[in-house]
Amino acid sequence: MVIFISGCREKTEYQPPIVNNNSEDNSAELIKGLNTILNSEVNFALKGNFTGDSTRQVVTGTEILTKKVWGIKFHLFEIKDDKPEKKNDTKLLDGSFKDCKVDKVNIPGIDHDLVYYNSLNYFMGSDGGEIFSYIID
Repeated sequence: MVIFISGCREKTEYQPPIVNNNSEDNSAELIKGLNTILNSEVNFALKGNFTGDSTRQVVTGTEILTKKVWGIKFHLFEIKDDKPEKKNDTKLLDGSFKDCKVDKVNIPGIDHDLVYYNSLNYFMGSDGGEIFSYIID
C-alpha cells in the first residue's frame, strides 16, 4: 500500500536575502534592478561600505551552473540616485550558494566591510571533501 500526501499552496516568487542598512531602500526593486543588470538571478545582496568611501554599495552573488562551467561570482555595485551601477566583479570562483554562509564582516584595522563566504558542508560528498572559504575585499 502506497500513500501519497501532498499539499497545495500558492507558489511565491523567490526573493534573495538582503541586508538593509538604510530603511528607506526598496529591497524588492533593488533586487529586480540587480537581476536585470547582471542578466542572472541574484543569490544574495548585502548592503554596506565595501570601498571605504561615502557612497552606498551593494555586493551580490550569482551562481553559474552549466555542463562546462560552474562556480560563483561576487559583484560590487554603487547606488547612485537610488539606482545600482556595476563597479567590479570577481573571477569565477569554486563554490556554490546552495547551503552556504555569506555574511558581511568587519576586521579591525580595515576601514571598510568585507564579504565572507563559506561553502559549509555542501561539497563534503565530493571526491575530495572540499570546503571553500573566501574573504572578498
